[in-house]
Parts: sequence; structure tokens; C-alpha cells
Amino acid sequence: MMTSARDGEQPFQMRESQHGEVTVLTLHGACTMSDAAALGDKIMDLARTPANLVVLELSKLEFIESTNLGKIVAAYLHLRKRQGDLRIVAPSPKIRELLDLTRLSSLFGVFESIPDAVGHRDN
Repeated sequence: MMTSARDGEQPFQMRESQHGEVTVLTLHGACTMSDAAALGDKIMDLARTPANLVVLELSKLEFIESTNLGKIVAAYLHLRKRQGDLRIVAPSPKIRELLDLTRLSSLFGVFESIPDAVGHRDN
């Protein structure tokens, strides 16, 4: 049986939760190329909301392929054109290392908690 997870990793899942007017998208498991369309569609849907803010909670994300990072960057660029923002919360150590290596951690705001990300105001 084929699954989007790599050997030994949990299948990819997305879960939405509301924090005031902001929807937080929590990503779990291994996000592979076969998940790119679903992830891209969901993030862009959130990027088009009136809140103009996307928060991704990544503490349970085990793996993400470059195609999916590209989907996140595309949503970020869409939001920035509208004076919006995309923020990352609590990336797992492996994902944090990837964000640092690709220098995406300097592009996105990276926060320790959802309330910190939602409540942060740019100076």
C-alpha cells in the first residue's frame, strides 16, 4: 500500500484551528511530493482570508520536501504583496535545521508558541 509517508515516518496530516481571526495550520508527519497540491491549495486558501496572516505550527512535522517548501514560500510572497505575513511556530529540530540551512528562518518569523506568533506586531 502506498502512503505519502517515508519509511518509519507518520503519514502527512493537516489540521486547522482558530485563534481569534487567525487560522493556524498544524502540519504532522512527512510532507512528501504527493502532498504538494493539497498543501499548496490549503495554504493559499488561508492566505486569501481577511486576517491576512498564515500561521504554520510545525512541532510534529518530521520531513518536508523542497516542493512543499516552495508552496510555503509562494504563500508567503502572496501575503507580502497584500501587506500580510506567514509565521512559523515551534518547528521540530530537523525542520528548524532545514529552515536555517535554506535561510528561510530569516524570511519567515519563527516563534515558540502560537500566541506569540498571532500576537506579534511588526515594528
